[in-house]
Amino acid sequence: MMNYLHYTSGSPSILQTLIDNNADRQYRLANEISSNRTYLFDVTGNRESNFASPISYQVLEHYHDDKLSGIVHIESYNDDIKKREALLETARQIFDKTRVAALSAAFIMQDLKDSNHIILITCWESEAALQEWLNSKVYQPLKSFSNRDPQNSFYHQDFRILN
Repeated sequence: MMNYLHYTSGSPSILQTLIDNNADRQYRLANEISSNRTYLFDVTGNRESNFASPISYQVLEHYHDDKLSGIVHIESYNDDIKKREALLETARQIFDKTRVAALSAAFIMQDLKDSNHIILITCWESEAALQEWLNSKVYQPLKSFSNRDPQNSFYHQDFRILN
């Protein structure tokens, strides 16, 4: 089971060298869909990363499978403690309700450096399936947490897993 997730970006050749030199780690190479930048996800589950400057998360909960695959959608929320608890409860309800074949995995995570920073990750078989879910009634309650204001920073990224 994946307890921690780390990722970093870099040139394909440097990331491939990391893969080749760390046979004890499980990696997923990915392209960011909007920019085609290359990223490497360490899904080994170790608390410590071997990346020079990783983005690191702790898995709080997972739904369905616990593997990164297909199209990976990451939503990042950083809000006050009251909204954090409401976000967590809303995410749990939504992930419990989302029973479609196109969704292979869903995760609730927190940033290792900031426990108020909540990360939601979903894995989809296609970009079309992701877009359908983002426009669905089931997903709508999460939209209220994506407002950018002085109390909240929100962003999302989409990746295509290559291996």
